[in-house]
Amino acid sequence: MRRPARIPGALIAARFSTDNQSEDSIEIQVEKCTEYCREHGIPVLDIYADAAVSGMKLHRPQLDRMLDDLRAGKGDTVVILDQSRMIRNMPRWFSLRQEIAAMGVRVISVTQPFVGGDIRDPNTYMMEGQTAMINHMWVLLTRQKVLAKMHRMAKAGYHTGGKPALECGCTGE
Repeated sequence: MRRPARIPGALIAARFSTDNQSEDSIEIQVEKCTEYCREHGIPVLDIYADAAVSGMKLHRPQLDRMLDDLRAGKGDTVVILDQSRMIRNMPRWFSLRQEIAAMGVRVISVTQPFVGGDIRDPNTYMMEGQTAMINHMWVLLTRQKVLAKMHRMAKAGYHTGGKPALECGCTGE
């Protein structure tokens, strides 16, 4: 199967996890990635920003759109602020990297120069693997803390978030 001709330029991928984070997070990521591209003479072709979506999800609307665009030949570079902004799921990181590399597209991390390069190089693989493992571990630790707090709140009879199970519809009269 022939690869489509690549349109040279960068696709910027950004993400933040929860509604508790601010849109500024994406703006900052895009600003820093755009600045990197400008400094290195790489035209920015598009921005793919998933708001309030976990980095553990294998499919996200903007990440999936970016991959579709890459498959169609748009861009020869993916620019991210750091590895965790693209994905925090360790196995998915490597499958994503292999898929992107097979398309002839490079990945550049603005803040982690050891992320990117040839994924078949043992040093690149090791450094990206260690970072991916730490990112994945961070999610698991955070999840553990959140669940512990939710259990404690539930035991105390407090609402633990989300939509209440019952709404009385009372008017107060």
